[in-house]
Amino acid sequence: MNKLGIIFLLSILVVFFEAPTSHSCTVFSITKGATIFYGENYDYHVKEGLVVVNKRGVKKSPQVFGLGDQKAASWISKHGSVTFNTLGREYFHGGMNTKGLLVTGLILRGSQYPAVDSRDAVSHAQYKQYLLDNCATVEEVMAVQSRIRIYARNQNYPIHFFIADATGQCVVIEYLNGERVVHKGANLIANVLSNSEYAYAINYLKEHKGFGGKKDILQSRTNSLDRFVRASSMVQSYPSKPSAEPVDYGFKILSSVAQGNRTVWRIIYDVNNMRIYFRTLLNTKLQYIDMKSFDFSCDTPSLVLDLTNTLTGDVTPYFKKYTQKVNQEFIMRMADTYRLPEKILNALTTHVYGLSCSQE
Repeated sequence: MNKLGIIFLLSILVVFFEAPTSHSCTVFSITKGATIFYGENYDYHVKEGLVVVNKRGVKKSPQVFGLGDQKAASWISKHGSVTFNTLGREYFHGGMNTKGLLVTGLILRGSQYPAVDSRDAVSHAQYKQYLLDNCATVEEVMAVQSRIRIYARNQNYPIHFFIADATGQCVVIEYLNGERVVHKGANLIANVLSNSEYAYAINYLKEHKGFGGKKDILQSRTNSLDRFVRASSMVQSYPSKPSAEPVDYGFKILSSVAQGNRTVWRIIYDVNNMRIYFRTLLNTKLQYIDMKSFDFSCDTPSLVLDLTNTLTGDVTPYFKKYTQKVNQEFIMRMADTYRLPEKILNALTTHVYGLSCSQE
């Protein structure tokens, strides 16, 4: 199959998995004194996934379907990262790099990406990986916006983005009516995001007790706005001198905004200790990853952990060498679930062959 055919099939597949009605999620960040941690729920009907250790010094020239004469971005990764991947390598929901930068994307219906301009183009999935690969802080994230733009054929993949760094800074980036809308600093009233426009969610938040309104905070509703309110309330209530461990408190927030069996991954990013804690629907036992234990240089292979495991505690030693076979076996599980055509399977198993260590 030629490259254009592969790109086309991958575009179809991502549309299938990332359809606007397919899933909803919630993310938050807490900074109190020297304590910084992030948390997110991944709410979807597919439970499988991979945790991938991505290396620095990797040359990337991803293709974006439908660009025509437009230029696609290319880069060499500056930072390593750990990501929770839904479609194999390079296709992830959220993750954190070695500088403590979190990048995640959530469905936002009605998103409309910018018109064609002189900036290099990336897909929404590549955009997240680009930020983890190239940026250490929110300020650096904002600086690269002048160099890249998201391209989505037919305006598919309606996503808004939550990004936080190890200094406690956060930013929400949305694309509304073809314009980038940024909420940061004084404009970021709550360090929370769900699946509603941020400004609309803030207006709803202000109707509730503790935020200037009179409405009670409802604990049972799982819609986007009420999840936003509950998470914001719990983030606000985190004590300056907490009696509970931050990770435990983070999981309490995630439990409060969970959506039953649709919440398949619950993840806490402990920035202070560079650890990632998580529970899955298939394995509710607490697992954690010690990012400090990994060698992120390109001289060693990428690593991967299957999220259908039955492990508990420190799972860092159980990561395996990433190979095309591992990727293919994971994709074949997706094929069993979705009855994917052979051409799409071939496209998924070959699209990462071009990744290589830079000689620069």
